Amino acid sequence: QKEADKTEEITSEVTQGEDGVQGDSQNPMHPEKLLKKLADMAEILKAREDQIITLSEQNNQLQDTGTSLKIKLEKLERRREQESEEDLTSLTTEFTERIGIMEKKLHVANKERDGLKKEVQTLKTEITERDSTDQSQRLLAEKDLQITALTKEGEKLAKEQLQNSTIIKKLRIKEKENDSLIKSQKEQLEDALKKIEYLEGVIDAKEEVDKKNKADLHKSIAAKNSEAHEHNLSSEMNAKEEMRLAMEKLQQGSRREHEGLILQINDLQMSLSRGEQQSNRKEMNLRQEISDLQQALQDSEQRNQELSHSVTGATRPLLRQIENLQSTFNDQSQTWEQVERNLTERLADAQAQLAGAVEKERSTTETAMMATSKVSSLESQLALLRQEKSKLLASLEMEKMKAQSLEEQKDREHSQFESQRHTYIKALEDSQREKDILEKKVQVESLKAEAEKKRAVMAQEALEEKERQTEQEKRISPINISGSSTPTRPILTPTLSISSQSEILERSMSISGERLQHDSLMNGSASTVIENLQSHVKLKEGEVAQLQGEITQLERTRASMAEEIVKLANLNETLEDEVKVVPELTKKMREIDHKYNAVLQMYGEKAEEVTELRLDIQEIKEMYRQQIEDLLKKDPDRN
Repeated sequence: QKEADKTEEITSEVTQGEDGVQGDSQNPMHPEKLLKKLADMAEILKAREDQIITLSEQNNQLQDTGTSLKIKLEKLERRREQESEEDLTSLTTEFTERIGIMEKKLHVANKERDGLKKEVQTLKTEITERDSTDQSQRLLAEKDLQITALTKEGEKLAKEQLQNSTIIKKLRIKEKENDSLIKSQKEQLEDALKKIEYLEGVIDAKEEVDKKNKADLHKSIAAKNSEAHEHNLSSEMNAKEEMRLAMEKLQQGSRREHEGLILQINDLQMSLSRGEQQSNRKEMNLRQEISDLQQALQDSEQRNQELSHSVTGATRPLLRQIENLQSTFNDQSQTWEQVERNLTERLADAQAQLAGAVEKERSTTETAMMATSKVSSLESQLALLRQEKSKLLASLEMEKMKAQSLEEQKDREHSQFESQRHTYIKALEDSQREKDILEKKVQVESLKAEAEKKRAVMAQEALEEKERQTEQEKRISPINISGSSTPTRPILTPTLSISSQSEILERSMSISGERLQHDSLMNGSASTVIENLQSHVKLKEGEVAQLQGEITQLERTRASMAEEIVKLANLNETLEDEVKVVPELTKKMREIDHKYNAVLQMYGEKAEEVTELRLDIQEIKEMYRQQIEDLLKKDPDRN
């Protein structure tokens, strides 16, 4: 907001400078002010560039954290896969070994069974050869029952072997499925990493585009600075506004891309957590199946032990009853004891292997707990990131609210500006009307002055004609005197002629003296009057020229005012925040009022001058009338 206030102050100062360019064009400090304003704008641009750099650094930090989290997840997955593969391989090897041992035991049992069958047959033949008593038949029946039980148990063992083989096949199929799932998850991870790399490339390209735009903006700023020396501020301000809009658009685009990347990272983390949950479930299922198989193995071992006990129980009565085969039975019992010892040793080994498996399971559970703790820490980090995101969203909402309030304030200021513009236009129209009235009055006064000129010229011509007539009369008067003296000589007497001649001479001398005096007075008054008229005419012409100059100045001021109105309209369209337009307009209105008052004062002065001119013209007219009346009065006296 401070930067926005600075930009508003600078734009208001620039508009004031543009408004005062025509009035203060002769001020030598004006370009320095413009350079200072441009320096302020450059500082604001530098601040915004610093903000962009900080945002890009934050983006890079977030990307680094995302890549580090991905690397950690990949390491955890690799460890889990290695441990699961090791567990599966160890379990499969244990099961294969146990199954091999069981197969060997079954093979040995089958051999022993075949040997026992052969012995039974030999015993039967011997018994049939020796005696055919009821006891032998009973023994044979018992042996047959034992043989049938042994065959049934052998069949059961074969079935269990088949079940174990099918279970092994299922386990191998599940291993293959797990391998395929792991491969698919790896492929998904690789795709996600490729997407992230693509997005990083897009971000780098965008950053390069931003850098290019910044370089272009710096170039345009340099061009605008060169244009500022030529006083082209309007185009420079438009370019800077476009630059600001472009910077805001670029910032918005980078923010949107940053948010999109954060969302993609969250989606990838969710997918990874889901994959981990699925793999954990599959591990639990496999462990459950392994425990079931171990239980089945224990059951089969117990059955083998029971079979061994039953075989020993069946052989003892035969040894008691059959004295001839006691030695062979003892040997077989020893062999069975050795087999039992081997089986017990194998059971001990199996128990040790089970203990190792339990230990491995415990280690795997510990690693799983560590993984869950790491996942919880990652989730806490995600929660912190979400909180930061919510804070950023809240700040974004606040900025949106501020922007809406500024838009409302802008609309209000725009309405106020329109109303003031209308009043300004009305004042201009009124001044135009007054100017037209003044022009009309000046035209009327110029017409009157021309009429007075014409009258003065006519009066001068009349005076010249009268002077000519007086000169002609002067020339004619001595001729009349000589003509009147010549005919009186023969008629009058010498005394009468002398007296008449003297009287006539006295009269002519008096008349000629009076005429000379009158003519001299008339000639002097006419020249002074003409000079006065010419001076008045020159004064009137000077006043008319002054009025015309003032009219041209008013037209220039009107043109400058029209240009200022156009500039204000352009600024109203381009500027976003016009908070300080109203005081500027009030200042301008005060200046216009001041100019208007000055024009009114000039108009009053000119009106006073016009009234004075009218009074002077009336006085001149009265002077002319008096002179003409005097001339008319003197003409009959002359006649």
